[in-house]
Amino acid sequence: MQKRIASSEDSALAAAMAAVEKPAWGRRLEPTVYKNVVDLTLVQHTEADYTKDIVQIYRQTSSEIDPIEQAYIDFARGRGSQVKIYKTPVNRDICNSLSMDKLDGYRYSSSSDPALIEYAADGRMISALCRTIGVSPQTLASKFVYQTTRIFMGSAIGAYEARVSNQRLAEFEFGTPQ
Repeated sequence: MQKRIASSEDSALAAAMAAVEKPAWGRRLEPTVYKNVVDLTLVQHTEADYTKDIVQIYRQTSSEIDPIEQAYIDFARGRGSQVKIYKTPVNRDICNSLSMDKLDGYRYSSSSDPALIEYAADGRMISALCRTIGVSPQTLASKFVYQTTRIFMGSAIGAYEARVSNQRLAEFEFGTPQ
C-alpha cells in the first residue's frame, strides 16, 4: 500500500485519505490507491424495502456524521486550499465523466451526496471527492448498501476541470464547509 501511495500523483492526499478511520456505519473495505484516484468503499447490511428508490435506501443506513468528508476538508485546509461543496448534479457529472466501476445486477446512483472540490489559491482544481451508492441485487439472500467514495486528483481532476464550464459549477455551488 505504501508503494502505491508514494507513486500517486498526490501522495500526501492519498496517504491522508487511506488512513481515515472507519465511519460510524458499515464495514470499511481496504482502501485502493491508484495513480490519480483513491477508492474508499463502505458496506452496510440492510433490511430495506427494495421497492424504494436507491437514495431512500441509502438514507436509511447512512449517518449524518462523515469522517471521510471531514478528513478531506481538514487535509485540504491544512495545505492552504479552499474546499467548495457542490450539489448532486456536479457529483453525478464527476462520477460519470471519470468512470466509476459498477457490478452487474446492482442498482447505482450518483445522486446521493454532494461533491467536494479542493481549489488552489490560483483557482485551479486540485482534487475532488465524489460518491456513488450501490444496492446489491434483490435476489441475493443478504442485501447490502455500498458507498464508494473516490478522491480524484492530478490528471484525473484536471481532465474534469478542462470539460466542465464555470457556469455549471456556479449553478450548483452550495458553499464552503463550516
